[in-house]
Amino acid sequence: MRIAQIAPLYERVRLYGGTERVVSFLTEELVRQGHDVTLFASGDTQTSAKLVGCCEMALRLNPAARDALPYHMIMLDDAVFGIRLPRLPQTESGASSRQLDRRSQR
Repeated sequence: MRIAQIAPLYERVRLYGGTERVVSFLTEELVRQGHDVTLFASGDTQTSAKLVGCCEMALRLNPAARDALPYHMIMLDDAVFGIRLPRLPQTESGASSRQLDRRSQR
């Protein structure tokens, strides 16, 4: 079975955090059972599943990341819609220009 797991980007999966540990344990067990698992998480995550790094490193460790919401919205685009869009630079408010464009369209 093909399974997508989505983890918060604030902390890398497996190292720390309650949600991150649960995602790690579940992902690793699904892979061990032979499932095709894709994990959407921070790029510094260690996993035996296929990793889609939605940001370079855990947001907690990234001094350039002032606001986590744009990163999570881009991750959901990747996971739900299957679109791999280029990462856009952040504005002064911390939001990516793509996120600001979407907000103005509402």
